Amino acid sequence: MLNRMLALPIAIAAALAVSAATAHAAQSGAGEWDYKGTYSFIAKGSKYWPYETNAVYSGGGSLKICFNPTPTNRDAFVLNEWDPGANADEFDIAPVYGSECWVVDDLDRFVDGDNNRAEFYLSTFDPNAVSVQYWD
Repeated sequence: MLNRMLALPIAIAAALAVSAATAHAAQSGAGEWDYKGTYSFIAKGSKYWPYETNAVYSGGGSLKICFNPTPTNRDAFVLNEWDPGANADEFDIAPVYGSECWVVDDLDRFVDGDNNRAEFYLSTFDPNAVSVQYWD
């Protein structure tokens, strides 16, 4: 009798697990974020935006930025495009508002160079900024 009582909950749990795995597989592919790493803010000495992350390589499209910790100053961050060599950086591409995570769209125009990638970094004047995670 006990085996029959346990069989139904186990069967329901197995069905839910299969359903969840199928739903996750259906979401994979288009729209999935690729983790690019955690980047710390470092002092670069700029007068207005003294703290920056190193550049992250992106395929364009959208870039998701998650803050650690969540900033208290919403307007303290800007996304910049880095170009190596003589080509000048493009500053203040987009303001990045200080919520836990922020998505910046329409970045395809910055894809260039031999690597067919765009290179972005975040600047801030917030001395309490620690790090960000980038997702492409």
